[in-house]
Amino acid sequence: AKSTYISLLLPSFYLANFPKNSILAATHSVEFAQRWGRRVRNDIQAERLVLGIEPATDSQAADRWALTSGGEYYGVGAGVGISGYRADFGLIDDPFGSREDAFSELVRKKRWEWYLSDFSARLKPRAKRVIMHTRWHEEDIAGRVEQQIEAGIVKGKVVSIPAIAIEDDLLGRQPGEYLW
Repeated sequence: AKSTYISLLLPSFYLANFPKNSILAATHSVEFAQRWGRRVRNDIQAERLVLGIEPATDSQAADRWALTSGGEYYGVGAGVGISGYRADFGLIDDPFGSREDAFSELVRKKRWEWYLSDFSARLKPRAKRVIMHTRWHEEDIAGRVEQQIEAGIVKGKVVSIPAIAIEDDLLGRQPGEYLW
């Protein structure tokens, strides 16, 4: 459900509230980026009267499209170059496609370099970002960003919702209760 909320519903909500802004959405592969982009675009089209926005008819690619109001959406696979695009909102959902990738020092290093040099460099000043993914390794993107927050290098807030509830669960579950 986390990807449904973050990769599908949040972009629609954001663009409904900021119809001239641009979103840069990234996930572990180009195929998934196209899948999420298509679903967001189709959701906006289906709910255009409620949301007050609609996709432009001349921009229908699954992973890169625009709204009639001027807002844009660009979905990319983690590790892919993003030159020439600027965004007001950055979203990363599961930048590692597998546990094996997350445990590979080489893949983690490449993803971190991509996050710094490609993804973050494409965000406009004062852009907001959401990074959400399964935590497999302490030196994954979320872990490194968390270290930057703790060191005061970047501003941010960490929201952690474990699959099995602990004391003072954010969702109001009892300790030991499962997310699903």
